[in-house]
Amino acid sequence: MRPDRPSRGRRSLPVLASALLCPWLLPGVVAAEESVALPTVVVTGTRSEKTLDETPVRTEVVDRKEIDRTHARTLKDALENVPGLQLREIHGKSGYEVTLQGMTSDQVLVLIDGLPVSASTGSTVDVSQYLLGEVDRVEVVKGASSAQYGSSAMGGVINVITRPIARGFGAAASADAGTYGSQNADGNPGVLHGNVRVEGGGETWRARVTADAFDNKGFAVDSDGWTRHGDAVRREQYSGRVEWLPSPAGSFWVDASAYRENDEQRYRYYAPPAYVPQRKTEDISRDRFTGGGKWRFDNGLTARLAGVTEGYDSNTTEYSNGFQSAARNASMRTDHVSLQLDLPAWKSQLWQVGGDFHHETLKQNANGISELLGNAARTASELYVQDDIFLSETWEIVAGVRGQHDSDFGSHFAPKIGVRANLIGTEDWKGVARANFGQGYRVPNLKERHFLFDHSSLGYMVIGNPDLKPESSNSFQLGGSLSCATASRWTPTCSTTASPT
Repeated sequence: MRPDRPSRGRRSLPVLASALLCPWLLPGVVAAEESVALPTVVVTGTRSEKTLDETPVRTEVVDRKEIDRTHARTLKDALENVPGLQLREIHGKSGYEVTLQGMTSDQVLVLIDGLPVSASTGSTVDVSQYLLGEVDRVEVVKGASSAQYGSSAMGGVINVITRPIARGFGAAASADAGTYGSQNADGNPGVLHGNVRVEGGGETWRARVTADAFDNKGFAVDSDGWTRHGDAVRREQYSGRVEWLPSPAGSFWVDASAYRENDEQRYRYYAPPAYVPQRKTEDISRDRFTGGGKWRFDNGLTARLAGVTEGYDSNTTEYSNGFQSAARNASMRTDHVSLQLDLPAWKSQLWQVGGDFHHETLKQNANGISELLGNAARTASELYVQDDIFLSETWEIVAGVRGQHDSDFGSHFAPKIGVRANLIGTEDWKGVARANFGQGYRVPNLKERHFLFDHSSLGYMVIGNPDLKPESSNSFQLGGSLSCATASRWTPTCSTTASPT
C-alpha cells in the first residue's frame, strides 16, 4: 500500500453426507460477513501487507470460500486447481509433493504463517500432511523468491495463512463421508472426515482449539484380494492458539499443534514362481510450537518477531509374507527464528530489513544401523533488505537483496526487483502490469549429502555426496490483469502471465 477439490486421484469420491454442526456466531460477526467484502490482503510476495491488486509480485490465492466450495480436506486438495502447479505421489509414500513452474518439490518452499515446515522425507514436504480446519487462505508466489525467503525458494513459495481469532465466541463442527463403491477395501466405508473448532475471547485475550481427522480406508480393484491400490491413511491434527493484545499497537501469540498419521500399503512382489504378499506400515508424528509478536512504535517503526521449533518422526516397518523384513526410523528437527523491521515511510519509500536464523538436523537408521554418513546438521544465518519505492500513482518498484551465510557452504547473495504499473484506472476498467526478476538459491539438503541406502542385495546402493555445491537460477516474470467494475467491486475478467525461467 502507498505510505501516508476433493482429490482427483485414481477415482473420484461422491460425498454422501456433509453437515455443519454447532454454528454459534456473535451477531457482530454475522453482520461483518454480510457487509461488503474487503479486498484480499496478501503478505507472501513482499513480506508485508498489500491488497492482492496492489502487490508487485503476482500471487495466487486459494481463499476459505474456495476451500469450502471444493470440499478440500488437506493442503494437497486446496492446491489442486492452482494454475502452473502440479501434484505427484511421493515415491514409496502415501502422500503428495508439489512441483511449480518446472521446479521440483525440493525447490519449492512451504510455509505456515511465514515459518518453514519440516520435510517429510528429509527433502520433500508432503502437502497431504496438513489439514485445513484452521486455515484462512493459501498464498502461492511463483518464481524465485530467495531474496525474501532464502534457500529452497527457487521455484516459488506456498504460504498457509491461519484464521484470525475474532472477538466474541464462535464454534463450528462438520462431518462427511464418502465411498469407493464396490472397491471399498475390506468392505469398509471409503472415507470419513470430521473437524471441530472453538474460539473466542475479549479485547485483550483470545484463544482457539481445533481438531481435524481424516480417515481413508483405501480401495482395491479386487476388494477381496490382498493388493490395495489406494493406501489406507488416517490423519489427525490438533492445535491450540492463545493471543494477547495488550494494546492497539501490537499483539503476541503462541501456537501448539500435533499431527499424527498411520499408513498401510499392501502389494505383491514377484519372486518366481509366485507372488509374495508385501505390507508396509508407517507411523508419523509432528509436534510444532510457534510463537511471536508484532509491535508498532509511535515513530511508525513496526517490529515483527516469530519462531518455530518442530520435531518430525517417522517409523516404518516392512513385512514380507507375514514376517518383518525391515524397520526404518527417521527423526528431523527444525528450529527457525525471524525478525523483521518495517521502517517508517520516508520520501515515498517503505524500507524493510530483517534477519533469519535456521538450524536443522536429521537422524535415520534401518534395522538399528545408521543410514547417514557424517553429521547431518546445518545452520544458516541470513540478512535481507527491501525498498518499496512509489515513483508516482502509476509506477511502483520493489528491490531487495538477501545475504546468507551457511555453516557448510559459506556466503551467498540473492537479488530481486519487481515493477508494477497501473496502466488503466477508470471508473469501469482497471489494468495492471507486472514484471519481476529474482535469483533462486538452494543448498543441498541433508539427505542428498549424507544418505546411505544400501540395497546391495538387489544390486545397487544410493550414496549421498557431501561435496555437492549449492544451485542457483534466474527467474523472469511478465504478466498483467484487466478487470472491470461491477457494483463498486472489481471483478477479474482476464489475466495473462508468462514466466520463463
